[in-house]
Amino acid sequence: MFRRCEYPADPVYPHDLKSLGYFIDANDQIKSISAPDEGVIYYLNRNERYNDVFREAMNSCVRKIAIERLHELGLETVRLPLGTNATHPHVPILASKNLLSKDRVVILIDDNKADLAVLSYGVAGQNGCTINFGTCVDLVKAASTREPHNAPGMVIANLSQLLWWRGGAKAVSHRTWHNLPKESVVHPSMAVDMKKNRIERNDSEEAHVQCLFEDVVGMMVNKNAKIDIIGVSDGASIVVKYLNAHWAQYKSRVDAICVCDPTYQISDLTTRSFAHFMQHRSRSYIVVPSLPPATLISVDNMQYAGPPTGSPTYSCQVPSERLILSSAYPVILQFFEDVRDGYGNPESICYGGVTLPEKDDDTAENSTFKKLPKSSVVLHGEDGKVWRP
Repeated sequence: MFRRCEYPADPVYPHDLKSLGYFIDANDQIKSISAPDEGVIYYLNRNERYNDVFREAMNSCVRKIAIERLHELGLETVRLPLGTNATHPHVPILASKNLLSKDRVVILIDDNKADLAVLSYGVAGQNGCTINFGTCVDLVKAASTREPHNAPGMVIANLSQLLWWRGGAKAVSHRTWHNLPKESVVHPSMAVDMKKNRIERNDSEEAHVQCLFEDVVGMMVNKNAKIDIIGVSDGASIVVKYLNAHWAQYKSRVDAICVCDPTYQISDLTTRSFAHFMQHRSRSYIVVPSLPPATLISVDNMQYAGPPTGSPTYSCQVPSERLILSSAYPVILQFFEDVRDGYGNPESICYGGVTLPEKDDDTAENSTFKKLPKSSVVLHGEDGKVWRP
């Protein structure tokens, strides 16, 4: 005689901090209600499914908090492709409400490990860091307060949430997809249907960047506005390769580029004028724990760096690549302002003496750049350490 056994039910956790047993303290950190000195405990069960679903619930709370704060700072959620109905497949991004009136725009393109508005879940309100530090809030605040009367517009891309969950009528990341409700703990996650769960013109990270430039830069940004770009990891690689292929269209609009933990190589810069632009108007930041913060990677210490990117590269002393932008954004924003004022990287600090493709007539305007002075801004960590460039 056989008896039918019921499978354990799939765990369900509320996507609300208080219901999860946590709160935000006076230091903008997430703490336990029952033990205010303790942070978030993710290990709840020997079955990883319980831990993963709980983590997704906590991540959802952090995303919601970050997006709400960014809305308060003047950003709004925009659906791509533009004009898509809220119930139809779309990818949400964030953009300044008055984007068309801005004469400068900063575009952030993070990689697929970072959900919209979040830089690192591991430090957003945890491990001694604030929620603002681990999300895009500090960056947007800094950009808007450096020049209160002429603050740049902001656009935050979303390379992570590119799957359409029909049951929830929203875009989700691959990580979230595997933590969606299922029949039981032991059942497999839902299979992805590349037709039903596909988002038009956003079915890959490369497609999303192309849609962003065509719809947002092409239709929402003032034609005369200057654009500064921040790329992170794979997001940096995708946007650099896109601009390399479409430089004739955007060379008069893009003013400067900064990349964090870049994954592309100088061999990807096949357009000569774009390669010269990257040499003079871009900078890279990488994690090098053994070098002082903001040290220029040169022929003397090139062993610490990866393949050359065609940009002057600087070190950051942070535990993870995910924290580079959270710590380096003051210097990045200062570099954007310096370039706007007519400065560019001098030839003497080109990455390791790497030879770029020959210059062509399109690069003539770059030869008049002045020498870039040392910035008065400092790289700083959440612990208050000062990192001088």
